Amino acid sequence: MGSSPPPHFPVNHRHAIREKWRYNYHEASDATQLVSARILHLFDTTSSRTLRWKPNILHANRGTFYAVAKGVGNGEEGHKIPIILEVLKTLWVSLTFGGEEGLGRHMVPEDLEFLISMDDLVNHRLDWLTKFGTPLWKVQKTALEKFYEGKHIK
Repeated sequence: MGSSPPPHFPVNHRHAIREKWRYNYHEASDATQLVSARILHLFDTTSSRTLRWKPNILHANRGTFYAVAKGVGNGEEGHKIPIILEVLKTLWVSLTFGGEEGLGRHMVPEDLEFLISMDDLVNHRLDWLTKFGTPLWKVQKTALEKFYEGKHIK
């Protein structure tokens, strides 16, 4: 979780799937947010490894971080990727061109309910999500402590 990106990390793209290296990444706002938690679940279950990276300079005192899925398709639910991609394509069209005036709409947590329900997330994935997020929160805690010390705020 240092200050340099993992090898072959596409720093110029927000989301990417690279066939050559078979990885995907997501810039997440907070591991506890439903959209991010569901995407992290997707990464964990469809890839061989899910990594996290929290740049110390820009993101240290914020909830934001990067999640990288390596070996996409090699996870226990990797066989579901073609179906998931079709649903995500339909969702993209709705987000881009949907809404009342056909100008798109914002994503809501329910849009990703097909990945995992709230009940299953809480009952079966919360321990994994907490373990995944703890190192990120430690970096954020340390950065915030330094920030507040520098401002003489207690």
